[in-house]
Amino acid sequence: MRTVDGGETWTQQSSGVTAHLNGIKFATPEVGTIVGAGVILHTVDGGATWSLQDPGPVNLLAVDLFDENVAIAVGNDGAVLTTTGGEGKRF
Repeated sequence: MRTVDGGETWTQQSSGVTAHLNGIKFATPEVGTIVGAGVILHTVDGGATWSLQDPGPVNLLAVDLFDENVAIAVGNDGAVLTTTGGEGKRF
């Protein structure tokens, strides 16, 4: 779901994937990441579009973005993925 008015109204948004999604975090209103079962989705336009990344066969459970360039994702079996690369070079 996506809102552009502070949560007053919501519109359904397609992720483009069938994987179970587990965690979402936005560093700014425009830059955010969603993680899930073998998937990372990243947006730089407030969720209007999402870029898909393949983290491999890992079930990611949560993500935290410290700013627009630095992020960490954690998953099952002690998986920890990090990035400091910024837009287009996530995880």
